[in-house]
Amino acid sequence: MSPVQQSRDKYRPLIILLAIFLVIRTLILFSSVSSVIFNHELCVGTLTKVLTQNPQLSIFACLDSFRWGGVVIGILAVPFFLLFGDALVVLRSVIMLLSLGTLVVLYLFIYKFFNRRTAIVASLLFILSPPNYTRLSYISTGSYSELNFLALLAIFVFYKIFFTQRTDQKISKDLHTNYLYALFGFLCGFGLLFDYIFLLTLVCCLLFWFIFDMRFFLKKSFYIFLIFFLIGFSPWFYYNIAYKWNGVFVIHGRSIWQLFTNNSLGKSMTQLKNLLLFDIPGYFDFKNFLFIKGIYIAYAYYFVFVASFLYLSWLHRRTLSRLLLALVPLSRFRISSSDVPGDSFLIVYSAFFFLVYSLCGFPIFPASPVRENIVFPFKEIFPLTLFIFIIVARFLDILKMSTRKYGSFVFSVCLSVIIVTGLAGNLSLIDPSSFTVSLIPKGYNYVRMGKQLNSSCTFKDDLDKCLGTIEEVDKQNRRFVYDGYEWATHAGLPDVQAYAERVLRRIDKGYWPFAYERLGEKLERIIWSQGMITRKLEDNLQRDYLPYVYRGVGRELVRKAGAVDLEKYLFLRSRIDEKYWPYFHEGIGIELDEALINNTKKAVQFLNSVDRVDREYIFKGFGMGKEYTEISYVQLFLFGFGEIGVDLGRWNAIMGNIKEEFRPGSYQRLGIEVGWRFIHGMKKYRNFLEKTEERYKPSLYKGLGIGIGWRFGYTMDGCKRIVQHLDKRFWPYLYKGLGLGVTRWYGYQLDGWRQDMSKVPGDYKSYFEQGINEALGERYEAKR
Repeated sequence: MSPVQQSRDKYRPLIILLAIFLVIRTLILFSSVSSVIFNHELCVGTLTKVLTQNPQLSIFACLDSFRWGGVVIGILAVPFFLLFGDALVVLRSVIMLLSLGTLVVLYLFIYKFFNRRTAIVASLLFILSPPNYTRLSYISTGSYSELNFLALLAIFVFYKIFFTQRTDQKISKDLHTNYLYALFGFLCGFGLLFDYIFLLTLVCCLLFWFIFDMRFFLKKSFYIFLIFFLIGFSPWFYYNIAYKWNGVFVIHGRSIWQLFTNNSLGKSMTQLKNLLLFDIPGYFDFKNFLFIKGIYIAYAYYFVFVASFLYLSWLHRRTLSRLLLALVPLSRFRISSSDVPGDSFLIVYSAFFFLVYSLCGFPIFPASPVRENIVFPFKEIFPLTLFIFIIVARFLDILKMSTRKYGSFVFSVCLSVIIVTGLAGNLSLIDPSSFTVSLIPKGYNYVRMGKQLNSSCTFKDDLDKCLGTIEEVDKQNRRFVYDGYEWATHAGLPDVQAYAERVLRRIDKGYWPFAYERLGEKLERIIWSQGMITRKLEDNLQRDYLPYVYRGVGRELVRKAGAVDLEKYLFLRSRIDEKYWPYFHEGIGIELDEALINNTKKAVQFLNSVDRVDREYIFKGFGMGKEYTEISYVQLFLFGFGEIGVDLGRWNAIMGNIKEEFRPGSYQRLGIEVGWRFIHGMKKYRNFLEKTEERYKPSLYKGLGIGIGWRFGYTMDGCKRIVQHLDKRFWPYLYKGLGLGVTRWYGYQLDGWRQDMSKVPGDYKSYFEQGINEALGERYEAKR
C-alpha cells in the first residue's frame, strides 16, 4: 500500500468522525445544556472576565488555591471572550474544542497501538457517549474534559516510549525517546497541576515503568522526566511558597491523607460494591427510549463493559500474573515492555480506579445528595469513561476478528445497540425551543468571586485585603462580589459599631441598602436575646437605612422558621420598634414562596393570624420577588416555584386560599419566577402563561418583565429577543417590569439603566421609564 493510500486510510475516517462530533456537540452546546449552570465553571468564567477587564486582580481571588486547572482554562478562554463575547456558550465552546482534541488523540492513539477498526468504534462511543458524560464534557472547571485530554495525551506518549517495537536497550539509547521522556514529564507535571485526580494516571504509568525497569530512578531517562515534570508543575511551588503552603495536596477541601485514612475496610468494601453494582450504571444516566426504561439501557450498556473487561482480563491473564510477580524485586520475575500487550495497561488502570474509588473517605453520592450530584450523578466516575470506551471497542474488535461462527454477528448487534442508545441519549439533550434562550446566559458570575473570598480564598482571613480586592472590581459588578462576600458579615456577627467603622466606611454608599439588609439577616440569628436593640442600631448606623436591616430580619426569620412559627414571629415583632414593622413584614413576604407552595395550609394559617395591615406588607414583599444573584440549578428549578413547574391547577389551588385583593401581587410574583425559568425551556412556560386567567395577566406579565430584566437585564438585546416570543398585547406591562428588573440588577445605579434605555423600542420607552421610577421609589432612604 502506498504512503498516500495509508494516509487516506488513517485520516479519512478521522475527518468524518470529527464532522459528526461537531454537528452533534454544537447542537447540544447551543441548546438545552445551557439550562444547567455549574457554579464552579462560573468561577472559571469570572476569572476570564476579570482578566479581560482588570488583569491586576489576583487570580486567587476568583478560584480555589488548588484548582489550577480552572486557572489555566480561565486564561485560555480570554481570547474567546474578547472575540466572541462573554456568554456561557463561548466559555463552553473552549471546552468543546478540548473535547474535539481528545477525540483526535483517542483516535490516533488507538490507531497506532491497536488498529483502525478499534479506533473508529472507540471514537463513535466517545461521540455518542452516555448523556451524563456528554453534559459533563461541557463543564469548564479543569477537572473533566480538560483533564481527560491531558491524561490521554500523557498515556499516548507513555505508549510511544514503552509499547513500540523496540528492545529495552534501544529505548534507553534512542535520542528521540529522550525527547519523549521530556514531553511525558512535562505532561505529567502539568496534568497534576491541573487537578490531583491526574495522580491516577501518573501512578499507573510509574507503576509500569517500575515493572519494566526496577532501577529506572537511577537512569538518565528518569532525570529527564523529573526535570520536565518539575517544569510543568512549577506554578504549584510558586503558589505555595508565596502563600505559606496552604494548597498542599487538597482535594474537595480535604487533604489526600484524610481522604485515604478515614474509611474502614468494611466501608471500603461497601463503597466498592456500590460502585460496581449501582454507581457506574447510575452515572450513565440514560433516559427512557421508546418502551425501554433508561435504567435498563444503562445496565445493558454497563453489561457490555463488564463483559469486555472480564474477557480482556481472561485473555491476558498470564500477562497480568507476570506483571503482578514483576513487582517482586528479583531478576527472574523481570518482564520486558515488548512482552506486554497494550490491553494490559487499560485493565490495570481500570482496576486501580476501582481501588481508589473504594478507598476514598468521602461519600461519592451521599444519602442526602450534594446539589451538584442532582445534576451530574456520580461525576467522580468521569476519568474512567474513556477507558470504558476503549475496552469495549477492543472487545468488539476481537469478536469481529474471531473465527467463531457468531463473532461477526455479535459484534454487529452489540455495536448497533450501543450506537443507537448513545445517539438517542445525545439527541435527547437537543431542545430546539431553547436555542434562543441558551445564547443569553453569561459565562461568569461575580457572586462566585465574593464567595471565593469568603470561604477558600488564599487571603480570606485578611478583611482589609479582601475589601481592597473588591474595590478593584468595576462598579457595575462590584455589588455582586459584595453579595457573595456577604458584605463582610460572614465571620459571625461583628460588633455593630466595629462593622460600621471597619466595613461600611469602605463600601460605596450606593450599595448600603444591600449591606444593611445582609446585616439584618445576621442580627436576627444572635442579638435578639438582648432585648430592644433599636436604639443601639440607631446610635451606630445611619437611620435612613435601618428599614433594610429590619427587612433582612424578616427574610432570615422565614428562612429559618418557614414563616409558620407564629410564636417566634410574635417574639421578634414585640422587640422591633413599630415604625419598622412594615419593612419587617416585607422581608417575610419576600421569602414566603416555599412556605406557601410546600405547606400551603400552615402558611395560610399564619397569614390569617397576623394583623390586616401587616398582611398587606407581607404580600407587598411577596410581589416584589426574590432577586436571585446566582444561577443555581437546584435553587431555581427544583424547589419552591420550581415544584409547581407548569401545573396551573396546583397554582390555582394555592390561589384559592388567598383573598382576591392579594392575588394580583401574587401573580406578579409568579411572573417573576417564570421569567427566571425561561432558561429551562421557554415553550412550555409560554403555554403556561397563555392558560392563566385574563384578569391576572397584566400583573403576571409585569412580573415576567421583572424576572427577565433581572435575569437578562445586562443584555438588553437578550431581553428583546425573549419579549418577541410573548403576547404583544401585554408588552406595556412587560416593558414596565423590564425597567424595574433592570434597575434592580444595576443596584439602582443611574449610569447603568440609562445605557440600556436607547435599546428599548420607542413605543415602549415610557413604560420602561415607569418601571425605573417604581424601582427607584423602592429605596427607603430616598423617601426621607
